[in-house]
Amino acid sequence: MPKLHHHLVILALAAAPIATAAQGEHRPARTTPATEALATNIRKLAIAGVYWGQRDENTIQALRANGFDVPEPDLSETKSFDEQVQDYLDHPERIGHLEVPQRPGGTYKIRALKENETVTVEFISYPDGWRVHNVRYDYAGGKTPYDLWIAARAKYSQFGLNVTDDTSALICTTKSGQCEDTPYISAWHWGEFNMILRGGGRGNSTEDKPFQDAVAERKGRTVPSF
Repeated sequence: MPKLHHHLVILALAAAPIATAAQGEHRPARTTPATEALATNIRKLAIAGVYWGQRDENTIQALRANGFDVPEPDLSETKSFDEQVQDYLDHPERIGHLEVPQRPGGTYKIRALKENETVTVEFISYPDGWRVHNVRYDYAGGKTPYDLWIAARAKYSQFGLNVTDDTSALICTTKSGQCEDTPYISAWHWGEFNMILRGGGRGNSTEDKPFQDAVAERKGRTVPSF
């Protein structure tokens, strides 16, 4: 399987419900057992029901189901995927899909609250809508940061995920040396406690590819003037 297609299959599987045996025939084509295992593990990395690549409407539903107060998102400052592509083409000196300060409208955030807990989710645009780019969880209750880390380790370890606590505390789908290649959680438990879910290297490539493909396709429509 080509590497870039492999990335997109990971996203497609991560964003779809885990298929049952009866639904297996409806899974995306050209998947491999390793790809499906990775996508399943990505869903196990969920924080308060939110996982990398999840659609925004499903994210809001998951947070509310977990008892969080989630305001309706304000999309007034965002632009559609097609508008973002055109902005990029109108300003070719801009590089990279995620340069939000130079290319407004590329992402938006929601902030969900529940007693002493806060979940901040940032979404990034795709041709078919918005998906989770990263998630931050903060806790300000009575438990100590280290006690919270022990609880987090116990929770994610039972799912078969890799947990490391060396120079940094990481929870991921792969072995320690490759932890930040695929989606992973980094945790901070010194003086405060928070967890951040990121897409990792392959996740970032998956997010950027549809945008770069759309830019390349539109460039191909133009006729040279020389």
